[in-house]
Amino acid sequence: MSGTPIDDHDATGIAAQVLAAVPTAVLVIDSDGIITLANPSAEAMFAAPPRGLVGVTVERLVPPDVAAAHTDLRRAYLADPASREMGERRDLTAVALNGREFPVMIGLTALTPAPQPLVIANIVDLTRRHAELATLREQAERLAESNTALEQFAFLASHDLQEPLRTIQAYSGRLRDSCATQLDARGRDWLQKVHDGAERMSTLVRDLLRYSRARTQPLLLGACVMDELMAELVVDLQTLLDEHAARVEWSALPTVTGDRTLLAILLRNLVVNAMRYRSAQPPRVKLACTRDGDTWHFTAQDNGRGIDARHLERIFLPFKRLHARDRTAGNGMGLALCRAVAERHGGRLWAESSPGVGATFHFTLPLTPVPAGNPGEQAHEAR
Repeated sequence: MSGTPIDDHDATGIAAQVLAAVPTAVLVIDSDGIITLANPSAEAMFAAPPRGLVGVTVERLVPPDVAAAHTDLRRAYLADPASREMGERRDLTAVALNGREFPVMIGLTALTPAPQPLVIANIVDLTRRHAELATLREQAERLAESNTALEQFAFLASHDLQEPLRTIQAYSGRLRDSCATQLDARGRDWLQKVHDGAERMSTLVRDLLRYSRARTQPLLLGACVMDELMAELVVDLQTLLDEHAARVEWSALPTVTGDRTLLAILLRNLVVNAMRYRSAQPPRVKLACTRDGDTWHFTAQDNGRGIDARHLERIFLPFKRLHARDRTAGNGMGLALCRAVAERHGGRLWAESSPGVGATFHFTLPLTPVPAGNPGEQAHEAR
């Protein structure tokens, strides 16, 4: 590929046009700290008239209390020139000719093969960025305060609702047991609906209370042997597992640092979820874990009905159900509680699935220096 050579005069003119078109502020500074060239963007940034920055000492553009230190830094840079950025991880402040101070990020490049060293400074005004970050921080703080207030309300409301619900359950049960013969079939059906509705509401309130506690109560951290948690879980769920001819398998799970009660709730809900959304086959749940960088990556794989991809986030929302209550038990809080537990521990929880092929639930927990437990590779089975 060939082209027409550009003579020095044309090259100078083109360079001036390019410099004028650059949207960021550009200053060229000599070894004495004198500005020898400034593009229009720099003149606008520093409130200077055309060529109003040429001949000005660069220390004029920094706060007076750091001018002396800036002189030393400039000389040190010229002694060891290299391209670098300033202000990316710490605040730098520039001063316009009208006295306005503003935060900046500066990129420096040295031109040494010249009669004297020159430094090109590319300057970005961070005023708008800082304002946007401040707005985002303020919004995040308000959101955090709102979430805290909502969680406290949920905790108090669910706690206070327990007593009237117990009263409804108790008296509707007494009416059903002692007055059944005095009611016709329709009356008995109505009374049973009252009792069942109170039972469901009580379950919802208890789950809401657990969810609120999982998100707000202080964690009681300690060494949790996940193999032991799974063994205890299988004993607790033995009746349910026998009822569905279900099998739960796991192997060589690590010891993690966490809240034992909450991690037990997470595991229990994942297993119970597989029972509820089982397919025509006997339920199978397999829990495994691998180390992934600085986290433990757990997977709970089942052979259930599977989940449509468009619902893979919805299932983690509180009280969200994919099936009618008469088809599948539960109130839609189990997976929301699982995610809350994982996030409280600094981890994540998500799902992968397709209809008819089961689902795999993933959750991570931060890796800690706690010694790994049960190094053996033999699999445990519970049936």
